[in-house]
Amino acid sequence: MKKKFTRRHVLGLFCLAGTGIGCSANPLYFPMMLLNNQPQNPPEFPLKPRPRAEDVKVVVLVSGRTADSPDTIGLDRALNAELISLLEERCKANKENVLVKKMKAIDEFRANNPDPTLHPMQVGKEMKADYVIEVEIQELELFKPGSRRQFLQGTANLTVNAYDTSKVGKEAAYSMTLAQSFPRDREVPVESPASIENFRREFVKRLASAIVVKFTTSSTDQKFQMS
Repeated sequence: MKKKFTRRHVLGLFCLAGTGIGCSANPLYFPMMLLNNQPQNPPEFPLKPRPRAEDVKVVVLVSGRTADSPDTIGLDRALNAELISLLEERCKANKENVLVKKMKAIDEFRANNPDPTLHPMQVGKEMKADYVIEVEIQELELFKPGSRRQFLQGTANLTVNAYDTSKVGKEAAYSMTLAQSFPRDREVPVESPASIENFRREFVKRLASAIVVKFTTSSTDQKFQMS
């Protein structure tokens, strides 16, 4: 007599196939396990520790013209803070011993060293950092061109440089340009002043994510979202 397979049998087969030991837990375990075991992509520029050093110390600096429009004022600082937070979060999740200098330390350094021409390599050495990640904003817009501020579609052109302070000279150890459009294939109607502020925050997070994947391990899903 043939046995009829039930949902319980099917779930059991999935559990056995995925873990080799079976499972009696939540039915969502197996698909969640698949998501949590995505292939990992190494960074383009890994933040490698110094010999015999426990931690890697990193400074993130964001600069550029954001005052051309009232809507973009302060986005350089917002991106700087978001990059610090996200890089620290991702490195911790990846068990990488990376210490990212806080925004307060950067503000204090800038207050004591107001010269805007100070080279990132010098900043990194004076702040006792191993690496400096410098982001220069070349172009930054929130509104879709020609939409008369009725539709949001963020565009950004950034230059990203990384400096290794153990090296001699001022040449960047890593350099890239980054062009982002958010959302890529549509615009977002402006509903209220609050909707503009919410969009600003989401756009900054998008830019930060696109930069962070260059310096720490990312899942295939994280990298695909930023491409």
